[in-house]
Amino acid sequence: MPCPELRTARLNLAPVEVRHQAALNTGMNHWNVIRMLGTPAYPHPMEATAAFIAKAREQNETGLALQLAIECGGETVGVVGIDPRERGPSLGYWLAETHWGRGLISEAAQAVVDHWFATRPGETIASGAFKYNPASLRVQEKLGFEVVGEHMVYSRPRNSEQTHVDTALTRARWQTRRALVQDTMPH
Repeated sequence: MPCPELRTARLNLAPVEVRHQAALNTGMNHWNVIRMLGTPAYPHPMEATAAFIAKAREQNETGLALQLAIECGGETVGVVGIDPRERGPSLGYWLAETHWGRGLISEAAQAVVDHWFATRPGETIASGAFKYNPASLRVQEKLGFEVVGEHMVYSRPRNSEQTHVDTALTRARWQTRRALVQDTMPH
C-alpha cells in the first residue's frame, strides 16, 4: 500500500522526501523540540536527518509505516507518522517550536490515525510521551488514547533515563469517538 498524501483544513501531510530534509533538520536542532524525543542526537547532524528520510521512504513504499512531513502554508514544520515498534504500530510526531500552540499536531495526528484505522486491519495504535511533556500527552488524550502504563526510557538528547508514559488507542474506542463526532455535526 503506497503512502498517500493527506490534507486537513490547514495542513498538507506529504510522504517524507529529500525535499523536506533541510527544514526537518533545522526544526530538530532546537533544544525545546529534541529534548522531548528519545533517540535523536543533539545537535542533530544532517546525516541523521538524511538517514531518517531514507528509512521513512522505504517504510512508506513497503507499507510498513506512514511517515509524513507536516506542511503548513507551504513550509515544512514537522513530522507525524505511525511506524512499527515493539508495542505494535506507534504514533509519533514532532513540530517546529515556532508552530506550537496552534493545534497543528492534533490536526495532523487525527488525520494520520483516521487514515491508519480506515485502511489497516490492526486493533490498536500505541503512543506515549515522556512524563515531562504534558502537551504531547494532551494531544494523545484528545485523540482518544488512554494511559496504559509507564516505564523508564533512555533519552539520548538528555543522556539519561526518563519516565515514559505509554498510551494506546483501540479501534473500538476510535470508532466510538468518530461516531460521537459525526452525531454532533450539523445535518
